[in-house]
Amino acid sequence: MPRKTKSHESAALRAARDLNREQMIKEIRAMTYKANARLRSLEKAGLTRASAAYRYIERRNFDKDTAVDTTKSGALKFSQKLAKKSMQQLVHEKRELERFLYEAKTSTVKGTEQGYIKAFDKYVQNHPGLGITREEFGEMASIQGFSAFVKHYGSTQIETLLSLAKDNEVSPDEVEDILAKSAPDEPLSNIYKEIQNAGRFAQVPDYGEGWESSDPWENI
Repeated sequence: MPRKTKSHESAALRAARDLNREQMIKEIRAMTYKANARLRSLEKAGLTRASAAYRYIERRNFDKDTAVDTTKSGALKFSQKLAKKSMQQLVHEKRELERFLYEAKTSTVKGTEQGYIKAFDKYVQNHPGLGITREEFGEMASIQGFSAFVKHYGSTQIETLLSLAKDNEVSPDEVEDILAKSAPDEPLSNIYKEIQNAGRFAQVPDYGEGWESSDPWENI
């Protein structure tokens, strides 16, 4: 999800002045219905791990954000409990819904598929014989810290990262935690050892000298 900026918030506040509370709630409910339909579509398509937008909403729910909730069956949803919220809270929720619906490319099945499938197919062309599926690639590519990892260590390390996690049965969420705890200039060997320690079977590969790469993410 795009980061909220002061200009975003200012525009939202200016727009809110033209709406009374009843109108604001009505608009939010309509947007919530549409946003929840997208969440269900992503779930049905099996893309919840590949969608960065979905994972962002998951994190908000984990952080007890009152704008996000779960159904009785445990499904993720945007909350429609609006009656007791202040106008400022309503403005914030409306802006977050707008960002999800109109700015986040991975809030739709099509946008999510285009993003990670394109990246995966491009990567496979340059690395034939990669024993990783599109789904596995999508799950890893959507975690927080993945883009920063690629930009810092180079796209040549993607295969090692994914293979090591897969061989050690380390989940994308666990890799996300490892990357989050790593320092900006963490030696690559330390990251791989942490992944190995989180798993059970594989050995840390010999990635040798010269692993530093300047390959930008956009060239994958």
